[in-house]
Amino acid sequence: MHIFFLILLSTVFTVVGQLFFRKGMLDVGEVSFSLQSLGKTLGETASNIYVISGFILFALGAIWWLVILSKVEVSYAYPIGSLGYVLLLFASWLFLGESIPLSRWIG
Repeated sequence: MHIFFLILLSTVFTVVGQLFFRKGMLDVGEVSFSLQSLGKTLGETASNIYVISGFILFALGAIWWLVILSKVEVSYAYPIGSLGYVLLLFASWLFLGESIPLSRWIG
């Protein structure tokens, strides 16, 4: 398998994991650090299917990343993996309906 495809696959795992984390936390609601609500919030977060799926995808991305680093130098792989920033920008706009101001598009 071509190394670029492997890096892209790892990047996609982590981007989709981020989308799932965000969707899960939208379901859970804003996290408060008060002692009264912390236990309830942690329980809701830990049992949310989107958050769980996000962790699984992150784990797959990390395992895949280790496979990549066994094949190429990190100075080669990491810049390609940074495509994740751009992919996440588009994906959060497309799938989560987030508004992306011009300043964020520019960087």
